[in-house]
Amino acid sequence: MLLGVTLLFDFWDIAILSFIMPLLSAEWQLTPVAIGTLVSAGYAGQLIGALAMGPVAERFGRLRVVVWCVSFIALFAAGCAVAPGYHAFMALRFCQGLLLGGVTPVAIAYINELAPTSSRARFFSIFEMFMLSGWMWASMLSWMIVPHLGWRVVVAIGVFPLLLVSVVVALLPESPLWLARRRGIGAVNAALGRIDVPPVEDRAYAVPDGAEQKGSILDLFRGDLRRRTILGMFLWLMTSFVSWSLSTWMPTLYVSRFNFPLQLSLQVAGIASVLYVVTLPLVGVLLDRFGRRRVAITGTSLSTLVFLAIAASPELPRPLLVALIVSGQMGISAAITTLWPYTAEIYPTRVRAVAMSFSSSFARAGSMINPIVIGFILSAGGSANLIFLLLGVLAIGVTCLWVFFTRETAGRRMDG
Repeated sequence: MLLGVTLLFDFWDIAILSFIMPLLSAEWQLTPVAIGTLVSAGYAGQLIGALAMGPVAERFGRLRVVVWCVSFIALFAAGCAVAPGYHAFMALRFCQGLLLGGVTPVAIAYINELAPTSSRARFFSIFEMFMLSGWMWASMLSWMIVPHLGWRVVVAIGVFPLLLVSVVVALLPESPLWLARRRGIGAVNAALGRIDVPPVEDRAYAVPDGAEQKGSILDLFRGDLRRRTILGMFLWLMTSFVSWSLSTWMPTLYVSRFNFPLQLSLQVAGIASVLYVVTLPLVGVLLDRFGRRRVAITGTSLSTLVFLAIAASPELPRPLLVALIVSGQMGISAAITTLWPYTAEIYPTRVRAVAMSFSSSFARAGSMINPIVIGFILSAGGSANLIFLLLGVLAIGVTCLWVFFTRETAGRRMDG
């Protein structure tokens, strides 16, 4: 929970740009191209950071890299709050993006390595709930703060994690699995003692003779890891594309294609976002109880049926349409949540942080491709039915990947 609250403010930093953009545009007289470039700078940084930070975590440790990233993200937030103009702000957002893209997969690798095997998904889902609530708080509080105190105060809130970093260092140990690889069983027991876990003598923590201590992206494409990596690339890219389509475009589609009033469209979209965050612990319970594959397949199958039903129906009553769309969002969100622990569990410790970072880069690639594809469909006069047909086809593809190419990982102990 402590780490989740710390990263909450990092997700605040990601989300807040959407809510302060009108003020930035007016103050600095930004053109649409300049606005798009500013938004893209942060996402470009996240993509690069997601690829780069995994190998760093393999060398220096999960918790150490998380602490470094969180600290510098907060410092860059302070810089953004006092930025004198557009170019300085954009450069700082790019630097923030490098660290924001890198810290999330490393933190999730750490959480999954530290959590008990039998409740790993519940442990992770609670962490994710606190972490992702940064989006929710940004949307709920920005409209109350920005008009009265200005955009710089809202951005400066991102400095708060500096106050939590020392608490994180004092209370949380380094990943025992990483320590086993790097420093041996003595370091493992010292770390476990910090969280009141009895010493272990299990040889599962021992480093196998001749085991490679470093991990790189190239290792993900060697031996039996190659198949897992290629499968993960498609799962992350396709699932993220579908999820991002719903979270980003639904307010626009509600208004432009389904003729909802603007206020109603924002309310419905906000309710869906809140539901996603608050139901994360339930998803964690289901993942531990029924396994990763069953939850993912159920979620993507539900999304497939919903999207194809909407695509096949020229008109639906508003209550039914909203119920279907929100159900589809919950289904694909469960699949996204499942991907994090599943990815952590299918890789050995020596490359786990690299694999998590590499996988998350494909999630960010999906979010970068999405505006181009959906924007092209809309600009060409395409209907919402066509968009939902595309999402339905992609959801079918994701379901088939889970059914035919994955193996269950729930309840399996991670290697040392």
